[in-house]
Amino acid sequence: MRHTAVAVAAATRTADPYDLVGSGARPLPPTIRSVAMLLLNEELARARTREREKEAAEARLVRSVLAARRRQRRVAQAARRARLDSAAV
Repeated sequence: MRHTAVAVAAATRTADPYDLVGSGARPLPPTIRSVAMLLLNEELARARTREREKEAAEARLVRSVLAARRRQRRVAQAARRARLDSAAV
C-alpha cells in the first residue's frame, strides 16, 4: 500500500491546537503575566485613543469659536460700511 504525503500528514495530525504539524514542539499557553501585559497594553492604547479624541474635540471647538469670531467681525464691518454708505447719501 502506497502512502501519499497528504495521507501521511492527515494521519499524523491531532486535534490539539497547540501541536505544530511535524515539529513536535508546542507553544506555551498564555500565562497570567502575558495576559495581564496584553490587557495593560490594550488599556494603554485605549487611553491614548481617548486622549487623541479629546484633543481633536478641543481643536474642533477652537476652530468653531475662531470661525464665529471671524463671522462677527465681518458682520460688524458690513454694518459699519452700510452706515457710512447711508450717511454719505
